[in-house]
Amino acid sequence: MARKGIHEPVYCYLPAHVSVCHRHRRWIGSPTRVLDDQVDLRDRPTVLSAGRTHRRLARQYSEVDLHDALGDARHILVFWAHAERHVAAGILQNGLEAHVVAYPDVIAVAATLLTARPRVEQPRTPTEPAWPTLLLDRINERTGAHHADATPVEQWAQYRRLFATAVLTTRSDGAELGTVDLTVFPA
Repeated sequence: MARKGIHEPVYCYLPAHVSVCHRHRRWIGSPTRVLDDQVDLRDRPTVLSAGRTHRRLARQYSEVDLHDALGDARHILVFWAHAERHVAAGILQNGLEAHVVAYPDVIAVAATLLTARPRVEQPRTPTEPAWPTLLLDRINERTGAHHADATPVEQWAQYRRLFATAVLTTRSDGAELGTVDLTVFPA
């Protein structure tokens, strides 16, 4: 904007997946408000890589699916931070620096959930492997972490299966009734 002779503040809307400027290697996403807030990413290759992955996910998936996966990823990481007593975990902190530190893990977990979701939502077969364990291993591989508690991943998988099997019907007066097929959860 300075090149165009505009020196006043310029308010821009950036979609959530535009968090990293790869050309200048700067954090430009939320919660950045002014130029001085931009974080230099030259020595943070994991954040740069996560930015590329985030953009790729935005091209491959709908905005709603990506938003849901990012929320689920944050939820899972917060669970682990509390359960495993990671007081210094970036996901639990506030502020720009904490957001940037947690970004690679959030994107890695969200990408794992998005790629696994179609298979998790299918009805289970007796010979099917345990999805929560496989997802936990894949998340640990992608994030370089060693989470042992599969509880949040199990809850996510159960929710996705329940959501996938929910059948909405409409009454004659137009009100929606939710019915759920619970046969996919053997007793």
